[in-house]
This record gives sequence, structure tokens and C-alpha cells, in this order.
Amino acid sequence: MFEILERDQYAEFENFNLHHKNGSFLQSIHWSSVKQNWGQAVVVSRDLSGAIRGGMNIITQELKGYGKNYLYATRGPVMDYEDEETFQDLVAGVCELSKRLNGFHFRMDPPVLSDNQAFIEMAKHYGFEYDPTTVDGDTIQRRCSYQLDLTKFHGDIDALFESFHPKWRYNIRLAARKGVECRICREEALDEWYALYKTTGLRDNFVNRPISYIRHFLEAYGEHARLYMCYYDNKPISGAICTNYAGKTSYVYGASSNEERHRMPNHLMQWNMMLWAMETGCDVYDFREIPMNLDPNGSQYGIYKFKQGFNGEVVTYASEFNLIFDRAVKEASDQERIRQAQEIQRMKAEEKAKALGAKEKN
Repeated sequence: MFEILERDQYAEFENFNLHHKNGSFLQSIHWSSVKQNWGQAVVVSRDLSGAIRGGMNIITQELKGYGKNYLYATRGPVMDYEDEETFQDLVAGVCELSKRLNGFHFRMDPPVLSDNQAFIEMAKHYGFEYDPTTVDGDTIQRRCSYQLDLTKFHGDIDALFESFHPKWRYNIRLAARKGVECRICREEALDEWYALYKTTGLRDNFVNRPISYIRHFLEAYGEHARLYMCYYDNKPISGAICTNYAGKTSYVYGASSNEERHRMPNHLMQWNMMLWAMETGCDVYDFREIPMNLDPNGSQYGIYKFKQGFNGEVVTYASEFNLIFDRAVKEASDQERIRQAQEIQRMKAEEKAKALGAKEKN
């Protein structure tokens, strides 16, 4: 039977998610603390003993002018993906929640692999629309991730290190020899990290989250999140924010300077985050997003190439599943999303042109 939890019950779902093999930091109840302009609801299914056997943290947002809500379970639901009874429960719970919130669209993107045809067919049977052809830019979370299975090393850090490409091992050692120091920091280094993050956004043409968003992220996840910074001669040259949650350490946000790149700080930083994963018994180190297009001439191929040197594997997820409750409102929402994306790109282009102009003046 499904249940829509009261807020004082959320800790029960958090504990379930934290210890489930398919749990994710993006399904944590703390995710809505980061997405501060969103609402939140938690739907669960219980077994005969009353214990949670599946559930999802759903963030919600009202579409202005329509009085209707969009519902999204980021990397949810958390469950055994072969358990149809639990899935049926959760779908019924989502439909009830949609009635309560006047929902027009529910979206989920569980960590189900693209070849899991049984789950795909099950979701379609319960009314979900699914498009297997989605590519980067079509989905909220990227379909492809690069992951390293840590279980095969049985806690042996030396074996993990030796598994890397020889050049990557050399670069990690080189960073140490070149005077790079990797530190575990907290909010005292956030301003330094954010300056690097803005530099990275201009260089790699992505839109930066506001610093308040990053601060909320660190505060919300507490001991499950870390800010790593690499310094040379006490000057910050790279940094990353990662999570350690549900048996996975995930590289979430990265930043680096345009200077001192020859000292290979990013290799050393990744190694230090992997050490945290190994020390805490994680099963997976997740480098997270890589492009679906692995053409060596592609603009983002370098992202994949860097991560590939750590000798993991490409993981491709099935993509998004959608329940549409009001198609006309969804189409209006899609148009608004396109308009907002275009506006962000326009502002980003202006910001980049302004930065280049200032650089030329100097």
C-alpha cells in the first residue's frame, strides 16, 4: 500500500534511501533544501510488516499562471526495479499526490540501465511515456555516467591506484612533486572555490549555479558532502564538491583555474576523493556526467577522456519516464522551459563577451 508521508516521517525515508543499493543523494530529502524554490513530497510503499520497501522524494513547482504543479523524482524511485507490486503502489501514490497538488506532469529518471527492457515495459504498462532516443540536451540529468566499481579492489588502495592508466598515475605523483596540496575544506574556502567555478563556466561555456545554491548544498548534506581544494603556493588552482551517500561517492561540481594546469591538480583531487570512497567502504566512485557522443572531435570529448584514464566504465541510463496529467499545460510548460533556456544562453553569451572585453583591456 502506498503512503504519502507527513513531514515528521521524512527521516524514515531518508534512512531507507541512505542504505538502499539504488539510493542516491539526489533522492535525499535534503535535495529540496538545495532547490529552495521547490516544494516537496515523499511517497512510499510498505511491506506487510510496515517497513518501507520503495519510495521517492518528489520535488514540486507551480507553473505560474496555471495553478498547476510539475512533479519530479530526481533519480527516483528508490526500489528493487524488478518489484512490480512496489512500483504499482508508487504509481498510485503519485497519481493521488497529483490530485492533491493539481499536477499536470510527473517525471522520473531512475538509475535503470538502458538495456533494462523489463522495467521500461513495466513503466509503459502503467502509463508512462518513454523515448529511448533522447540525447544530451533533451533530459534534465544526463543519460551517461562514468563509474568505477570499487568492490573489485576489496579495500586495497594500492590495487586501485595501479589500475589507472600509467599516465594518470604519473600525473597524480607529478602533482605532489610539483607542490600541489589537496585539502578537505568547508565553507571557509567556498569563495575561493566559487571564483574558480566562474572561471570554469566561462571557459567551458556552462551556466554557473549561484553561490547561495552551492552553500545550501554543503549545508544540507553536512557530513555526506565535502569540498576539496587544491593549492599551489597557497593559491587555489582547482576544487570539487562531492557526496558520499548510499554506498557511492559522487563527483558533483568541479572548478579549476586557467593557470598552473601543468601541475595536474585535477588528477590529484580525483585521487583524494576516491580515497574517501575507499576509506568509507563505498561500492562505486561516480565521476557522473559524460557526453553521449564520444566522437573524439566532439566539443566535450575531453571530459570523457579525462575520466576514462581512471579505468572505469560508461554507464548509460534508460532516460526519463513521464506521466502526463494535462497535456496542454505540459506543452505550455515546455515552451516556457525553452524560452528560459534561450534567455540563459543569451545572458551567458553576454557575460562571456564582457569577460573577454575586460581581458583585452588589461
